[in-house]
Amino acid sequence: MKDVISDLIEFLSIESTTGKEMMAAQWLERYLKKFGWQAQLRKVEANRCNVLVIGTSMRLLFNSHTDTVPPFIKPTLNEEKTKVFGRGSSDAKGVILAQIHAAN
Repeated sequence: MKDVISDLIEFLSIESTTGKEMMAAQWLERYLKKFGWQAQLRKVEANRCNVLVIGTSMRLLFNSHTDTVPPFIKPTLNEEKTKVFGRGSSDAKGVILAQIHAAN
């Protein structure tokens, strides 16, 4: 569980307010490749893109978004280090990592 929390904090630490999602998409592409998935960036606009992911044996479709509303809020942990707070922690970067780990 520690790895998932540290991965989520790393992902949330990337500012991805609307129109600035490219770095989050690039992080996600690298992250998915660590699990052996094929991930490709599909450019939409100058600093925006989609991440197309093709797994190995399952036929699932996950759909989400990496952009968050402004202002950018850095992630924090509660004292017990069991809860993560910050922009995108539940909508939708946290959901993306949950989907990845559920399918992995």
